[in-house]
Amino acid sequence: MTVHNDSGLSHLKKDKFVNLKTTVMMKKSWAVAVLLATTLHVFGQLVTFPRNGAADPRHTIYALTNAKIQIDADNVIEKGTLLIQDGRIIDVAANVTIPKGAVVMDMTGKWIYPSFIDPFTSYGMPEVKRHPWTPGPKYERAQPGTRGWNDALNPENQAHQLFQHDEKSAEQYRGIGYGVLMIHHPDGIARGTSAVVTLHTEGGENLSVVKDRAASCYSFNKGSSRQEYPSSLMGAIALLRQTYYDADWYRISKNRAEYNTTLEAFNTNRMLPQIFETSNKWNVLRADKLGDEFSTQYIFKGSGTEYQRMDEMLATNGKFILPLNFPAAFDINDPYDAELLDYADMKHWELAPLNPGAFEKYRITFALTAADLGDKKDFWSNLRKAIAYGLSEKEALRALTTTPAQLLYTTTGYREHVMLCAT
Repeated sequence: MTVHNDSGLSHLKKDKFVNLKTTVMMKKSWAVAVLLATTLHVFGQLVTFPRNGAADPRHTIYALTNAKIQIDADNVIEKGTLLIQDGRIIDVAANVTIPKGAVVMDMTGKWIYPSFIDPFTSYGMPEVKRHPWTPGPKYERAQPGTRGWNDALNPENQAHQLFQHDEKSAEQYRGIGYGVLMIHHPDGIARGTSAVVTLHTEGGENLSVVKDRAASCYSFNKGSSRQEYPSSLMGAIALLRQTYYDADWYRISKNRAEYNTTLEAFNTNRMLPQIFETSNKWNVLRADKLGDEFSTQYIFKGSGTEYQRMDEMLATNGKFILPLNFPAAFDINDPYDAELLDYADMKHWELAPLNPGAFEKYRITFALTAADLGDKKDFWSNLRKAIAYGLSEKEALRALTTTPAQLLYTTTGYREHVMLCAT
């Protein structure tokens, strides 16, 4: 593949890419700026955790000069200066007055890009382990208490409370350009709330959480539950529908005789963006029909097969999070193995890289995720493959930066503007 656009992703090469792990969304009509901790490891004054040793707060200004700065997918400063203080960008422009005493770094020949945001990961989350097996059918919840009756419903889970840094995984994400992740615990049909965190692993998790309750997450997968119900896709849909009805009754009822932690959390979480993980194109349509029944517009985490039904995807009116884990080529050296290959699988292998480009063609808002990749090293080759199959460079950069920021900072019940720095 050959990329010709001078302002495109062809310049994201290791010898020219300065990843500050800083997301810069500037001068946007939606008025959201998410400015995140840089590799310079400087922080603001307000801290509430004790420090073991003498405190040495410094408020040094760092000036990165003479860089080619990609502000967003549409705007580039050919020879710009970036000012950083206390972990925040305080100015970025072609002509910047550098304050006295600033540490100046000459970035001639370097490109500075916004760090990428992945809107669907389980980074830093505990391993999902099935509840201990017991003989015979199981109908009761594994843990007693005020939670609901089904182990597949966990809306009270909050990712920011479970979060622990994983340096090995963080390094893999940083190595391909990511600085910010949305994290959630991928267990159950109602999975609870996600959080937005940075990949700065020094100083503790409390320095990394950008947004504690970013979205509410769902799937048709019962997860670690060993209860008999649900035992099918139809059962999972029925359970989620019943939960919506129960939650509505619980919210409006004036004669409740019980307290239900699960329904309390389920109702609270409905004010957040709603992200639904799907395993195929048909489950997108099933989830959309469910959402329509309860006046809920989901953000669909796709499977990579959506390109096969783009008219239906458009009709959902939803936004999408698309994976970049395209299928590997089949080993057909053995003719007996080749005979067993399904034609649909072969066509999917051939056409899967079309998926992001198809969404751009249909003008459906989408973000990209690297979370499903078995090896994060495949990220760049798969992204370039998607570009070769029709995805534009500008839309690719937008899907890795501004679009996921918009998805995670736009709510269904209210709108929250997060301004960490004047722009």
